[in-house]
Amino acid sequence: MFNYLILFFFFLAISPQSRAQLFTVEITDYGGLENSALLKAAIDRELQKFEDEVNAKLPQEGPDRLMQGMANTSVMASKGIGKDYASYMNMYLIGVGAGVALDQQYDSTIDSEISGGGGALGVVVGSTARNLGFQSFAGLDPKRVGIYANFMRYKHNQIIQSDPESESNLAADLFNLGVHFRYDWIDGTGSPMFGWGGLKLHWGYDYNQTTIVFENDLDKNINLIDLPSSGGDTASIAGRITGSPRYQVKSQTHSIPLEISTDVRFLYFLTLYGGLGTDINYGKATGEGLLNGNVSPLACTSGAACVGITDLKVQVQANLDAEGRVDPLMLRGFAGVQFNVPYFRIYAQVDQAFGTELIALSTGLKFAY
Repeated sequence: MFNYLILFFFFLAISPQSRAQLFTVEITDYGGLENSALLKAAIDRELQKFEDEVNAKLPQEGPDRLMQGMANTSVMASKGIGKDYASYMNMYLIGVGAGVALDQQYDSTIDSEISGGGGALGVVVGSTARNLGFQSFAGLDPKRVGIYANFMRYKHNQIIQSDPESESNLAADLFNLGVHFRYDWIDGTGSPMFGWGGLKLHWGYDYNQTTIVFENDLDKNINLIDLPSSGGDTASIAGRITGSPRYQVKSQTHSIPLEISTDVRFLYFLTLYGGLGTDINYGKATGEGLLNGNVSPLACTSGAACVGITDLKVQVQANLDAEGRVDPLMLRGFAGVQFNVPYFRIYAQVDQAFGTELIALSTGLKFAY
């Protein structure tokens, strides 16, 4: 399922409504056809149609604001997977979780409704400080201190579009690790069936790295017949345009979260929890376009305008060169629901960064005893 989440956030994050072109066709040598303004304009127009056709199937380029959105969502995606808010472990906790984040900020410079997307997976293990042998923990009661560590690396490759003239491949490499602490500050009241869980403090560290590579293998047959020239003659252009433009977005972020949370239990099976947090962040996202294309000759095959004309030289290019830094400080709220069965906990959580359009969704399964 997480394969589809990767595709989901990637295509939302890099909007197909962008005005800029990720894929371009550059004529490096007109072979003499530039002497006829009408013929040159006709060739430019036909190749522009091909360029637009390819771009319609590609994620589109965004400026630095898009890279900032990718960095911010890298931070947000893991917020619900490396810690625990309401499981009440006595000795140990083991779990797995997945998260996705979107920056839904409208960006007028690229006409995009989405300005970034990120994802994370994590396996988390936890225990109390006392169970780990601490007699004291930073002056705190070790029975009240939970210690959690999370780690995961995930790679995925997938063909997302294929036809005789074009094949598109997406590769994603996700890596995250973190360590978190929970302190049961104020005791709750009630019973396991109904009750308030008290107040808990959380702090820790998260590192996220996401690399997404999109590659488009092209083999396009070009056959332009009877293009008009300035002298009234015509020309026909034929050949094949080949290449493999490649696009890469890499995010690397560090985050120190500080949170306070509480929870309430209903009939033991249902727990609702929520809280407030602030995140101190560092890192950036970088976009890079790699040419990896061939210089393709297009021949002037027939027509009086072809006299004295040599082959056109055409090269495809990838254009995604931008950088954006993560917001250094975020204030956010979070809320979740957890279903409790003996030893197992199933949860879903939403995080929202205040004053922004950053939102994250996470879900997972935990085994606690």
